[in-house]
Amino acid sequence: AEETSIEELQAPRRVLLSETPIEAVWARLAQLKSATLARKMVDLRAQLESLSLEPSTIVSKGEGVAFALRNATDYFSAIDRRNVS
Repeated sequence: AEETSIEELQAPRRVLLSETPIEAVWARLAQLKSATLARKMVDLRAQLESLSLEPSTIVSKGEGVAFALRNATDYFSAIDRRNVS
């Protein structure tokens, strides 16, 4: 059996240059709140993993990712706005 290196399994990485790295991370995640961009990410990930997904599966998974990220963003932004006193 042919061995696969860890580097071959990893998705491409983006370098986030910012004076406030956490804001750069949230900005990147915010892009995936769009169902269209989330579908593109799911499709690209499937291609990288050599998986064949039905278009309806890509749509469903993309919508699920977008929904989850919208909820996560709402949850964490509510925590940030919470009054400590």
